[in-house]
Amino acid sequence: MAEQRDLEEKLEEGLEESFPGSDPIAVCEPSPHQPRNQKPKYIDGVWQYIEQNGVSFS
Repeated sequence: MAEQRDLEEKLEEGLEESFPGSDPIAVCEPSPHQPRNQKPKYIDGVWQYIEQNGVSFS
């Protein structure tokens, strides 16, 4: 119950601090950033197919 009250207080504070604003406040953590020079961790066979067929994501 205290957790819910704390969350509501934080949301209310965020609304007050951002008013007037056009964008809603974020209530979750952003995704971790992955550098563009690193491939996502996929199965090797998928990358072999992509590299053999000349597919580029850059």
